Amino acid sequence: MSATPKNSTARRFTLTDSDLEQSSPLRRIAAAPKHASLVAISGNRPPHESVPKKVLELIKKELRADEQSVGVIVNRVQTARETHKLLQQHGFATHLLTGRMRPIDKQQILREISDCVNPDRQSPPEERTVVVATQAIEVGADFSFDALISEAAPIDSLCQRLGRLDRRGTLATQRQEPARCWILGVASEMKPNRPDPIYKEATRHTWDELQEHVGEGEIDFGPSSGIVRRLSNKARAPKPEAPLLLSTHVAAWSQTNPQPVIDPPRAEFLHGKDTKREPDVSVVWRRDRSKEALDLVPLRPAEFLAVPVSAVRRWIRGISESPISDTDTAPSWDDTQPAMQSGNELTKRRLSNLCRWVSSKESPIEKISEVADIKPGDVLIVDPAMGGLFAATWDPSTRTGTDGDNAPALPVEDLGDQAQIAYERRATLRLDPLLLQTLRLPQEPALPSPQDEQDASTPKQEVVKSWLEGLLNLPPGTVPKWLSEVIERLNDTGFAIETVGSDTASAYYVLVERAVDPGILDDSEDKPSLTGAATKLRDHLSGVGDKAATCGRRLGLCDDLVDDLRLAGELHDLGKVDSRFQAQMHGHDPVLIAAADAALAKSVSGARLRRSGWPPVRHEISSVALIQSSSAILELAHDSDLVLHLVGTHHGYGRPLLPIKEDPSPEELAAEGRIHGHRFRLDAAGDDRSDASDQVDPDVNLSVWSDLAETPLALEMADRFWRLQERYGHHGLAWLEAIFRLADWQQSAEEARNGSEEIQ
Repeated sequence: MSATPKNSTARRFTLTDSDLEQSSPLRRIAAAPKHASLVAISGNRPPHESVPKKVLELIKKELRADEQSVGVIVNRVQTARETHKLLQQHGFATHLLTGRMRPIDKQQILREISDCVNPDRQSPPEERTVVVATQAIEVGADFSFDALISEAAPIDSLCQRLGRLDRRGTLATQRQEPARCWILGVASEMKPNRPDPIYKEATRHTWDELQEHVGEGEIDFGPSSGIVRRLSNKARAPKPEAPLLLSTHVAAWSQTNPQPVIDPPRAEFLHGKDTKREPDVSVVWRRDRSKEALDLVPLRPAEFLAVPVSAVRRWIRGISESPISDTDTAPSWDDTQPAMQSGNELTKRRLSNLCRWVSSKESPIEKISEVADIKPGDVLIVDPAMGGLFAATWDPSTRTGTDGDNAPALPVEDLGDQAQIAYERRATLRLDPLLLQTLRLPQEPALPSPQDEQDASTPKQEVVKSWLEGLLNLPPGTVPKWLSEVIERLNDTGFAIETVGSDTASAYYVLVERAVDPGILDDSEDKPSLTGAATKLRDHLSGVGDKAATCGRRLGLCDDLVDDLRLAGELHDLGKVDSRFQAQMHGHDPVLIAAADAALAKSVSGARLRRSGWPPVRHEISSVALIQSSSAILELAHDSDLVLHLVGTHHGYGRPLLPIKEDPSPEELAAEGRIHGHRFRLDAAGDDRSDASDQVDPDVNLSVWSDLAETPLALEMADRFWRLQERYGHHGLAWLEAIFRLADWQQSAEEARNGSEEIQ
């Protein structure tokens, strides 16, 4: 579905008159008029200089009292920033929203504007609120404004933007007149000899053709106006031609682990042939870039900002900013200019304040000595004092004063601790005075510090707890919401106190939640099993089988496939019976291991892991070997290839090869239990013979040695992968894997929630 379909001859889904008659909300939306006025901005000034002044003029002179929620959508990040600054200077409640923001910052802005852009709000905002945005809100944003100001763009982009004006049609119904929009045509962007680097000639053609349709001075952009069809194809945003997709491309891309030797590039299939899209780097602002700090508080995607690589290079060199946008296509990047190659003291100083994150156990960072060494895809850790953000959006020019580059940069907030819990990770809190002073917390009680330990009579755990309780008891609004959430979580689950920089005068504490953090583990280790819910293996297998079958049935799969999904779920984690895996699940506590009455699928709460404690062979690989050891179990499957493949790939490996390592201390893995009336034992850490009177069927005895390196298992898995691709198709097999894996995730999440509730 699209508000701006590209192919006029293709079969479409449309709303009929009958549909509209039966639904008053749909009828109101479809009939809502939206009128746009064209506003020309003459002169040769670039948009970031001319557009903000015109926006301010329109808001002051043209808006009515009942147009309280105002959207301003422009084509460049710099234009959005400058517009936001000017409106703020004139006292308007203004919010900035672009695609060049850190996820945490963006979520915060969305929370702040949620009431004023809610399309179902019953009353207008109490004060006029302006949301300045880029193309980031053209698609997928369920926003509704009372009035809209947009920089000129191709007609399909304008229609997407106008979809955020009176989105439900309620304003037009209440006022009995159309919602209003102003489209700004910047003369400096309309010159034939200087095509727009993003939209090419489409913006100019749109502007010229709209002027021919002005009529009484306004143009109807309502859903029923058909404005898109009335303009030529030249007015549409350029759509690069897609390259020819061959079956060999798909076959290569379906091999995800390990990556094939011949791996066709994907960029031109995503962005079109001959499209030069500038690659990004990710920027993370952290005050402490030491190995100790990064090990305790790892980098998280929630604090990453994606920026074109040339923009970062120019920033470090102190060269004027080049325009960037939020669209997929952007001007080709060029760092070959002499000015870009020159070095100076500013460049050297900035290079000393950043490093590249390499995520190595020995050293998580490496220094960068030359700007040219910054490559696409890099993750750069930058000192917050270097600046780089304004109103949470990329701004390499921001300074604290008015004396240009001589003024210090506006510091950027370090989001390290917020990022840990953004996606339900382990909570941390760095008691670094330089970080916490930016929160403007009261000076009393004093911040606990390692420097106080020698003269303190009270244990540091009590001192820290008392300080945390003091923060929670402060008046509402004194402590940021995220900090209160972190403190409450640390208090609920318990925390350890680590020290960063023990032998230095700047040493500080880091509070770390007593929970396993998957982020600090190797990719070869079993992160999904570390929930702290102490889930028994038999319960997890049964639950995943039920969920997989339910998902398959609701998606309309045939009974045979539903049965195989269930069977795969009931078998997928059998390899966890390995005694070394069970020791990890019990935190290597000999008492817990001895007292266990059943094997665990998920770890006990607070399990203390050993990095070297995992079995060399991953549990899903052992599961495949165990299943193959019993012909009776394989006979239960309608498609045994599919069952074995789903089990072997449910953690992403095995497309097409499984990573089988040699086991220097092999042990016999044995699993028995009951599936479809067949009984087999399921024990590892203890016995699970709840029905000892039943006789174990000797044909259903699953047993295998854990050293699988010299077996043909990996090659069999690869052959099976290609057979199944032929049988179900590239997408069909991936779909079945996705159904199965999501069922496993849902069951694990449910077990984690239940375990957390029981602990509380």
